[in-house]
Amino acid sequence: MDHCARVMKVTVVVISVALTALLLCALASVSSPGLRSPKERRLTETCFDKLRREGWWWLVGEEHWDVVWGGCASGPCHWQAKLSYNRSTCEIFGSMVGGMQGDSQAIMSNFTGLEVPATSLSAMGLKKTDTVRGFQFDLVFPWSNKTIARGWFDSGTKSVTTFDTTDSGTYSVEMFWAHPRVTLSSKRSSDAVGVSQVPRILAQRVQQHLIRRPISHAHGLNLLRHRVTDPCAEKWSQQGLQNPFWWQFVWDFTSSLADRFNGRLKVQSNSTTCEISMQLIDSIQTVQTRTVTFTNFQPLQIPGDTFTAVSGPTPDPSESFEASVHDSWRKTQIGKVTGFTFPLADAPGYLYFVFPNGEREIIYLTVAN
Repeated sequence: MDHCARVMKVTVVVISVALTALLLCALASVSSPGLRSPKERRLTETCFDKLRREGWWWLVGEEHWDVVWGGCASGPCHWQAKLSYNRSTCEIFGSMVGGMQGDSQAIMSNFTGLEVPATSLSAMGLKKTDTVRGFQFDLVFPWSNKTIARGWFDSGTKSVTTFDTTDSGTYSVEMFWAHPRVTLSSKRSSDAVGVSQVPRILAQRVQQHLIRRPISHAHGLNLLRHRVTDPCAEKWSQQGLQNPFWWQFVWDFTSSLADRFNGRLKVQSNSTTCEISMQLIDSIQTVQTRTVTFTNFQPLQIPGDTFTAVSGPTPDPSESFEASVHDSWRKTQIGKVTGFTFPLADAPGYLYFVFPNGEREIIYLTVAN
């Protein structure tokens, strides 16, 4: 009898413990805020897994994007883009908000994958092509009909490049997407090009979003002056390099790692050897925070495959170069840079950095008013 009593007592204790555990789990489930039903939870997990597996999460999972392109009356357009997904169908959708008061909205929908070769990016130092994914989507601005935007996002630089096209499929305007809330300490290595954030100014008169094509430009006059007077122009031409003073212009700078910053490009040429050097200067008001120098300029032929796959223009061979990057303060080489633009009026410039630690950065330059 004593044995049976002990067995029954142990059994009661075990059952009590099990019931208590079940009760605690039930209470935790009820008290958890925002908890969805099992069906909703399965759908959400399925969409999350699907987006990650198909490579979309780098695009959708971010809080929001700063989308910049040239063409607004007061300078480059800077809009805020946010993408999300339908928890039932996993379809991606989103919007861009901007304008004088932030009251204009563009709608993005019907996102689909697009085969985009990474040939052009590989020529600029890309090592892992699986970080690049092509896509296209429908884009509707409040003042225009639906257009098709094509591009790619690069999880390595955490940036997006898209080309908006007209109804006939021709190139209309290019957009560069960067992160507006990235901090230097968390997203940059100490060897990367230092940039600092400045308050964003929303572009005005967004209805004039198409690329401006004036007959003459300050940087064009600057280039003409150096082409006529600079004794090194002929030697540069023999080396396959265009006159570098084209890059010395008032640009609006946007970094894939630190968003918009106050930058300046300064071009120099050795009067004896005709060797080219270029400085990228970043400053907060009048205080320089980091200066890097480009040397050992070489011409570079960038394949156009990546750009033509998204209906974009191809880099101008006469304005494409590669160079070594040196920290002007430490006097050490910290990486390489590729510079290029497109053979179009008011075309943006690109500086594509590759650093020894594997980090990459894109600095997007648009004409500033």
